[in-house]
Amino acid sequence: MSSRNKKRRSKSLRAVAVVYFAVIFASPLTAATETKTLTVSAVVVDSCTVAATFAGFGTLTSGVDKDAEGTVTILCTSNKSGTTIVVGGGDNKTGAQRQMKFSSSYVPYHIYSDSDRNTAVAPDGTLSTFSHSALSSETVAIYFRAPKGSYTAGEYIDTLDILVTYSD
Repeated sequence: MSSRNKKRRSKSLRAVAVVYFAVIFASPLTAATETKTLTVSAVVVDSCTVAATFAGFGTLTSGVDKDAEGTVTILCTSNKSGTTIVVGGGDNKTGAQRQMKFSSSYVPYHIYSDSDRNTAVAPDGTLSTFSHSALSSETVAIYFRAPKGSYTAGEYIDTLDILVTYSD
């Protein structure tokens, strides 16, 4: 290719480039936009969770009452106008007496709804009735007493059911 053709071709390319950039920059750049909505949803089920704690009596000493405490905590996802906590009789109940068991020996114990231990809760009896707000944790104390007595050495246990009923 001759030098004259090279110059002509170079001028032609420059002219095309200038025209190309002029067209691009002269015409407004537009971007299409569109707005859409996205729905986010969830369902919260009307429910309550219940937790019960008891640290245990520890070591019992003959001739001395032994007191202990526990709690029942309830958290609901909606307001409840009537919540009732019922404490079962235990796995080793005899008549109206709750008992812890070791082998063939027993240690009786009582449950109370007050810290002075004046108001006993009978087996399958009501510990507390109350109302509470949604997402407001409600904790109710439960008071225990193992009466003084002479007991065979061992590790005594019992299992209680805690029944919580509620209405809206």
